[in-house]
Amino acid sequence: EIALPSLGDEGEVICVPRSLLQTGKLSSPQLESVAYAARRFRALLPSGARAGYFLGDGTGCGKGRVIATLIWHLWNSGARRHLWLSASADLIEDACRDFRDLGAQLPICTLSSWGYGPIRGGKGLTAEGDGILFT
Repeated sequence: EIALPSLGDEGEVICVPRSLLQTGKLSSPQLESVAYAARRFRALLPSGARAGYFLGDGTGCGKGRVIATLIWHLWNSGARRHLWLSASADLIEDACRDFRDLGAQLPICTLSSWGYGPIRGGKGLTAEGDGILFT
């Protein structure tokens, strides 16, 4: 785990291997984005809805790497179901590469591999239906 004590009043513990920074697989600005997003996801809005985080970095800044690290952190924190929305479903290969490069072996599949009805296990997800739906 990586502790980030400099993010305001409360530190943020990111549940990914410290070696990501040490080996250069993740930059300090990318890790900072993960920490801010993780903090926002814990917050509730006045309506009771969960807060979100907008990552508006430009091309080549490593948004996919940030999203993959954030999902890995959330997975290690107990959140087992994720939806990754992308401009193109073809980018799943890039997402898989980011997870692989990080060393995260998480189940991932395209939403298009499922028909109408409930999503259960299989087709890239765990037997319980946990994992990342990419669309």
